[in-house]
Amino acid sequence: MWIRMFRIISTLLALAYVGWKLYDRQAELQGMWVAGWDLARIGLVILVVLLMFANYAVEARKWQLIISPFYQGMSLLRAFVAVLAGMAAGIYTPNRIGEYAGRILFLREGKRVEAIVATFVDRICQLLVTLLTGFAAFGFLLLSDAGLAGALLQDSGVRLIFVIVTIAMSLAVGLFLLAPATLARIIPGSWNKASWIRKMRFALEHLEWPLVRKVLALSLFRYFIFSSQYVLFMLAFGYSISD
Repeated sequence: MWIRMFRIISTLLALAYVGWKLYDRQAELQGMWVAGWDLARIGLVILVVLLMFANYAVEARKWQLIISPFYQGMSLLRAFVAVLAGMAAGIYTPNRIGEYAGRILFLREGKRVEAIVATFVDRICQLLVTLLTGFAAFGFLLLSDAGLAGALLQDSGVRLIFVIVTIAMSLAVGLFLLAPATLARIIPGSWNKASWIRKMRFALEHLEWPLVRKVLALSLFRYFIFSSQYVLFMLAFGYSISD
């Protein structure tokens, strides 16, 4: 009963939040429409909205895959609804921690702790893709602008940070190449007295590299989707790529 109430309240809060944002920006939105939006710009906005569904569908597929060792048979539609519920719960909690609870409530009892660990690994995969692509973009910027590279790298502090970040990123990639199962071996055996530690170890041992590789590939695909949305929004609002 309380799970159903939570879902209803989360949905109502999400709708209220969107409604309040639209009301708060009403004058600004009216000004943009009056400013002379042509069919091309409207088409770009519609494309962004369509990509939004693709974005969350990929996220749902990622989650469906990552929890499959513990919850088999979950439909993509149910995973999609769970992702949306998690987003609604995450809006009103610090650091979007409520997103985990919003998703887990759509799972039957049994291996929810394992599913939380799997969801965390899923989030780390997406974060890793974002960091790697951002790091690559930063390197491309330095290579294309010699003046900027010289100004930044002549500072010893900046060089040190650059080296530390490079090493940290390399270690992170290497860790995921070994799969989360490697992390399970790092956990001291004496910690197994706690049931949640045992469940966490069990979850990590079953998140093998082939599965993580698929999630990483989907994370990269999702990154390009929401990056495309950002570019399309810029074009719709009159910004050019050269700007």
